[in-house]
Order: sequence, then C-alpha cells, then structure tokens
Amino acid sequence: AVALITVAGLAIRGVLGPRLDHLGLDVQRALTRPFFHLGGLGITPVFLLKSVLFLLILVLLSRTAREFVRTRVVARTSLDLGQQDAVARLTGYLVFLIGAMIGLQSAGLNLSSLVVLGGAVSIGVGFGLQTIANNFVSGLILLVERPIKLGDRVEVGEINGDVVRIAGR
Repeated sequence: AVALITVAGLAIRGVLGPRLDHLGLDVQRALTRPFFHLGGLGITPVFLLKSVLFLLILVLLSRTAREFVRTRVVARTSLDLGQQDAVARLTGYLVFLIGAMIGLQSAGLNLSSLVVLGGAVSIGVGFGLQTIANNFVSGLILLVERPIKLGDRVEVGEINGDVVRIAGR
C-alpha cells in the first residue's frame, strides 16, 4: 500500500509538478509585485502583511510597557492615582511612537519622505478630523494638567458621574 501511494504520488508530481511549480511562481510574483512605491520602497502584499503583524506586536508592546509602568514603577511612588495613570499612558504613547519610527526606518522608508503624507494628514485634520484631533489633544491636556482626575465627581447639566478613566480622546 505504501509503495502504491508512493508511485501514485510520483505520478501525480510528474504530471502536475511543473504546473504546481508554475503556480508557485505566479503566487510568488503576485505577493512580491508592488502596488505602488513610497519613496524607494515598493508596497507589496508581503510588505503589508509584515506591517500589520509589526503593528499588532507594537500595540501589544506599548500596552505591556504601559501596564508595567503602572503596576511596577509608578505604583511605588507617592503620585496620586490620576498622575500614575497619566505617566503610564504617556509611556505607552511614547513606546508606540518610537517603535513606529524604528519600524518605518528599518523597513527602508526614509522618514523625510513622509513630509508629503504629513501635509495631507494636516489638511485632513483641518477639514474633517478637527473634532477628533481636538478631543485627543484635550485628553492629553487633561492627563498632564489634571484639572479633572480619577475619582472626581463631575456634573454637566443634569448629568453627573464619577471619573473612572481618562483616555487620549
């Protein structure tokens, strides 16, 4: 039975082998053919997959760094809960930003070529994302200046509640 399976496998490979090899080359070409170029870097499906994987790892790393700082570093200080949260969140943002810059640089993308992209994002913020950018900056101001901190009781109109979390937005 083993010999029959081996012979059948060799026969199938003899007939389909060149076609499968050709299919493999087509798939390889499709995965490595750039959609477009950004600077001198070709953006391919393989590059996009690697980028998504890198971003997932970077998000996990920044969350881990934030939790490490929150539980192991600032928990042992005399800072109040709001200050501890602010330091931990800013650490997470900083780890993500530095990791993204290192990732882009190691991918071969010259960061100076992102000036055009930065200009486009600025125009987008100016037209459509102004409220989101405003909320993000306001959240950072709340984290740093602390006019409102965790545990405070807040009343807006007839609605009131306790501050349990302050995020970037």
